[in-house]
Amino acid sequence: MHILGLIDDRKVLGPYLKLFVQLALIFVMVAPFREMRILTALDTRFGTHSLIGITLAVLWIGAITNAFNFLDNMDGLSAGVAAVSATAFS
Repeated sequence: MHILGLIDDRKVLGPYLKLFVQLALIFVMVAPFREMRILTALDTRFGTHSLIGITLAVLWIGAITNAFNFLDNMDGLSAGVAAVSATAFS
């Protein structure tokens, strides 16, 4: 994703291309952990817990990544929010 950001800084990439590459990279990162289950109401009903868990994880990481990208317009704001969030999660 870092390389995608560097390429985007040099040459303007379209939003759909960036979103597709981001989601593909996140899927490559999340897919090996398909045994890790995310609890949802649909887990036991359809037997698709891995697919639902992977989909939710990819969407969540993509949403958080883009939310931090939108915060990047003000100096120091993104780093401060990341520090507070990391402290709260730890």
